[in-house]
Amino acid sequence: MYAIKNENSDFYTGNDYIFQSEKYAIFTGFRDENYKKYKSLKVAEKVKKRLELSCSNSFDYLEIVEVEG
Repeated sequence: MYAIKNENSDFYTGNDYIFQSEKYAIFTGFRDENYKKYKSLKVAEKVKKRLELSCSNSFDYLEIVEVEG
């Protein structure tokens, strides 16, 4: 299983929100256990690219990491 981690070591939850016409991705701490897990590395890479292109969070660093299912 794979997850997407940001520069603050938080994980993408799979949810986004729109505030003042800007789209933002929601991240949470690892211990919360409600982050999105992907079975396929290819799918995780596509989601990472979408976040980098479409969200206004100003990502300096997004990483795909392997996590236990």
